[in-house]
Amino acid sequence: MPALVWAATAGVTVRQETAIRNACGEEGPGLATVRAGEPVEVRMALAGTGCYKVATASGHEGWVEGDKLEGLEGFELRRRSGRAVRSTDRPPGAGAAAGLTAGAAGPLQEAVRMLERGEPRQALELLETQLTRGARDPQVLALAGLAALDADDARRAADYLRESLAARSNGSVQTLLARAEQELRADGSSEKLHGLWVVLRYEPTLVSSETARRVVAVMDEEYSKINGQLGCRAGETVTAVLQSPEAYRQTTRAAEWSGGQFDGRIRVPYAGADLRAVLAHELTHACLAGLGRWPAWWQEGLAQRMEGRTLSAAQRGRIGAAMRARTQPRLENLGQTFARMSAQHAAFAYDAALAGVSVAFEQLGPDYVRSVLRNPDLLPPLTVDLDRRLMQ
Repeated sequence: MPALVWAATAGVTVRQETAIRNACGEEGPGLATVRAGEPVEVRMALAGTGCYKVATASGHEGWVEGDKLEGLEGFELRRRSGRAVRSTDRPPGAGAAAGLTAGAAGPLQEAVRMLERGEPRQALELLETQLTRGARDPQVLALAGLAALDADDARRAADYLRESLAARSNGSVQTLLARAEQELRADGSSEKLHGLWVVLRYEPTLVSSETARRVVAVMDEEYSKINGQLGCRAGETVTAVLQSPEAYRQTTRAAEWSGGQFDGRIRVPYAGADLRAVLAHELTHACLAGLGRWPAWWQEGLAQRMEGRTLSAAQRGRIGAAMRARTQPRLENLGQTFARMSAQHAAFAYDAALAGVSVAFEQLGPDYVRSVLRNPDLLPPLTVDLDRRLMQ
């Protein structure tokens, strides 16, 4: 292995002499022994395992348990702030569709609305009907390519996008084509399994059929819980893609420590860990995408609550104190993506979002939360009210 360009995760060291290994939970002598106090670079974490992939200054790379490491707080802040880039942004279909159909009307606008509601398969069916009725308009072809991509058919998407570009040059279409081609090159998830609420696509060399059935059962169970609390819109099934960490990074271009994302489809790297919390988080984003457009704090607060994360009374008190002192932003100022924040500010934003949503559930009630999800105009005054309650 070539020498590392050394940029160890700030402050992370080995707590006690330990072996780094090929896999989490592996026994035996390991790949190498790391001395107590030696700095390491944390590359990624496996959700639900407490296991971390690290690299040493001497060029060794492998897995260690989190209780053997000191100073992981910085890595966890970085990981959480990075997740916000992909979780709180609108799925590409919604924004891209509006850009591709500026000035359009009729069936094209209905297709855009379908994409915004999380119904790419219905949008694709409508657009393909249009394509059979007349000339192969580049705008219709481009939107069909986008719908096919969001419907988890990258090959059909690439065909439509190439045909659109052959008729008319367009930078947005070129970007979508690059995305489809990248997915075709890197994604080996070829098997599909259908559940009640979800469709799981997975790599057969990575995931056994038995494991795939368990994952589908977990997703159906979590989505049923989310639907029971939030009232998700009854639309198309949610597509989830389970990939090896390497294929996940190549397909999404996500950082090595990214634990999952929702971009119209749920994508999760899999290395044998329990994925329930990650899947619940991303399924919440899928549910919310079908209900409308929401500020970042509402999205992330609900997603964290649905995955089961909680805050102590002391943590909530510190959040309220920081808001009162104006050293940290209030919920009303956390409407945009957390992506441009520093890791520390993003960590506060996540905690504040969860605190606000928790207060909404506990003091105003689940029925009121559901009413806000049906009436988005209620959210701005609720945001002001929650800020006040947090700062009391």
